[in-house]
Formats: sequence, C-alpha cells, structure tokens
Amino acid sequence: MSDELVTRYRYPTARMALGTRLRELATASADVSDGLLADLGHICTASHLGADIEETKLPLSDAAKAALETSPDLAPLIYSGGDDYEIVFTADAAKADEISAAAKEAGVAVTAIGRISDTPGIRLVDQSGALVHTARNGYQHFET
Repeated sequence: MSDELVTRYRYPTARMALGTRLRELATASADVSDGLLADLGHICTASHLGADIEETKLPLSDAAKAALETSPDLAPLIYSGGDDYEIVFTADAAKADEISAAAKEAGVAVTAIGRISDTPGIRLVDQSGALVHTARNGYQHFET
C-alpha cells in the first residue's frame, strides 16, 4: 500500500473551514468515519429519504487509483471503508455556486456524487446504471 494512503489514514486532515461554512449551506452532513455508504445512510435514515450514488463519480486520489489498478478487489473499501474523515453532505442544487466558492476558499475539493431520493435506502450504481451489490455499507456500531 502506498505511503500516501497510510499517511492519510494515520493523520487525517480535518476539514474545519469547509465544515464551518457548510453549516450555512448544507441541509445535512456527516464525517465519513464509518464508510461513505454507512454515513450517508445515517443521514438518509434520519431524513426518511434515500440516495442514488454513482460509483464513477466517487473522488479518488492518485494513490487510491493506483491501488485499485493493482488490486481491484479493494474497490469495496472505497465506499464501505471508514476512517476517511472527509465530509459527506446534502444541499439544495441552488446553492452549488456558494458551495463551490466555500470549497475553493477552504482549499478542499467537493464532488457531487449522486442525488437524494424519496425512495428510502442507499443505491450505488456503476457506469452502466447497474446496481453495485455491496456486502456491507461500512462499520456498524450497533448490530440489530
């Protein structure tokens, strides 16, 4: 595994400046500590909504892309692995320009990865629109 990935894991970068601005702009947010799908799932459950996520829009570092090229079986870690401490958030599309400006000011890349849906549940789809079957969505604090 690359030194860059290990360093990001051991020394996460807090997104404080962006997080502070998102309080004014986002409708909901969470840190990605339990896995993207799990943490977005917490938002959707609390909101009684769902989400449709496009796998090809998930932002990856060059180091993560290289790791996937070598070991494609690591792909589930992209959406179910935890300890990223990035921010997943939802916002009204009308605030896109304000969000882009806040992200630029904070020096943090922001990527739209999907849409919120009235249909409960998290759906991850591949480039052809087919549902990606996931063994798990992330870390579960309390198994039911």
